[in-house]
Amino acid sequence: MHSARSCASSGSHHGKPNNASEFTGRSFTPSVNSLMHHQCHSPSSRTARTIRRLAVPILLLWVGVAALTNIVAPQLEVVGAARSVSLNAADSPSIQAMRHIGEKFNEFDSDSAAMIVLEGDHPLGADAHHFYDSLVQRLAQDPGLCDAQLQG
Repeated sequence: MHSARSCASSGSHHGKPNNASEFTGRSFTPSVNSLMHHQCHSPSSRTARTIRRLAVPILLLWVGVAALTNIVAPQLEVVGAARSVSLNAADSPSIQAMRHIGEKFNEFDSDSAAMIVLEGDHPLGADAHHFYDSLVQRLAQDPGLCDAQLQG
């Protein structure tokens, strides 16, 4: 950033010409002094200086706005709990079919579904079947977790 002194200085130094137009009488590219004069007095330079001078108050303003929004606006968790919806559309054919099956077989009335899939690079052996059986048994022991009858 240029100092105010460099912005204020213009003209030639020690009687020497400060740009090509003064020396030859022709219009060429502007000199460093005239460029500095233009940069120091341009509106963008004033804006930059103002922002730099007000940097701390601007930062404090943004922190205040963030704190105010956090205090005034409801928390995301509260809004999410109040307006939660099912991931599955209640009128979709698959959900209607699932409810119909649950009703007819007296198994469940939920619109939630979970599927456990075991896969491997080779055909599943006795270890995989033992793991599956123990998993189904643990799920069946927790009545709050599943409201359906688990079938192995």
